[in-house]
Amino acid sequence: MADRGVKMKTFLIICIIVNASLIFYFSHQPATISASQSGVISGFIVDHMIPGNNEITAIEKEQIKIRVDETVRDIAHIAIYVPLGLCSILLAGKKRAWLVLLAIGMYAATDEVHQIWIDGRAAQVADWMKDMLGAGIGVLIGIVWKVKS
Repeated sequence: MADRGVKMKTFLIICIIVNASLIFYFSHQPATISASQSGVISGFIVDHMIPGNNEITAIEKEQIKIRVDETVRDIAHIAIYVPLGLCSILLAGKKRAWLVLLAIGMYAATDEVHQIWIDGRAAQVADWMKDMLGAGIGVLIGIVWKVKS
């Protein structure tokens, strides 16, 4: 049984490293690349998922795409930190939730600060707050999951 615990801890550590690496990879992209990545998703949503988009002008479609893109980027900030919070709390245990959130908060802050040196990017407190919301959701899911199991 102890072997299973070691395997689970190893799996969670690997997940945390992979997730943190993905966060760094995406935040290290210059603004033009980052915008094109989210623009692909926003363009798909506007072109294929908005009813009656054939009846709107190209200018209106572009305005909608800008608003959708902002939402896509906000959701991406939250979503990429959920698994980091989840795996971290499962590894550390619910009694250390404050420590998990502190560590993730520090990581998210350094991630934002590092963007100062990336072409077209900036450190933004609002992005850090979205990151922390995602981490908090992940931690909460992990706590509820552990309580139910």
